Amino acid sequence: MNAYCRKVLLEERIKWNKRRMHIVAKRHGLSSMKTVKCSQKLDILLNHYQKIQ
Repeated sequence: MNAYCRKVLLEERIKWNKRRMHIVAKRHGLSSMKTVKCSQKLDILLNHYQKIQ
């Protein structure tokens, strides 16, 4: 898989995780452990994305 495909795949994972975090936050609240875990996963993906820019 080339760098462009990896970047596009990572962008899609980021979008999916953002949507998931919003849904979890609406159901469980912003400070719930489930929301925090989603946020942490999203942070990892975003950090990785910044490194490949």
